[in-house]
This record gives sequence, C-alpha cells and structure tokens, in this order.
Amino acid sequence: MPEDVNTYCATGRMFIQKSIPDLVADLASQREEYNKTVEALKKKLDYVNKSLADAQQGLRDLISAKQQK
Repeated sequence: MPEDVNTYCATGRMFIQKSIPDLVADLASQREEYNKTVEALKKKLDYVNKSLADAQQGLRDLISAKQQK
C-alpha cells in the first residue's frame, strides 16, 4: 500500500487516523501479546489435563477398592 493512503484504527466506537507504520507496529505488538497468551493457555491446558487424569485415576482406585471389599 502506498504511504499516503488514509488508514484508520478502530478504538471503541470511533476510528482514529494513523499512519501505516504505526498500524503495523500496533499489529506486531498485538501479535506478540497474543502469542504469549496462547503459550500461557497451553501450559494451563496441560496442567488441567494432568489434574483430570490424576482425579480419574483416584476415582478408579477408590471404586476398585470399594468393589474388593
């Protein structure tokens, strides 16, 4: 895109005119932030899956102990 094109950034209910380099920089910082969020959520997902597996195993042990009595 040419540098002289009018570009706008949505902010709430309005649009603010920004230059293309500013928009590109904003998008790059948002991408970095989203990548960090994705990594944090992946770690939380692993933790939740491990907790679920532990809880299921505990219930299996409890049920098998109850059935043996």
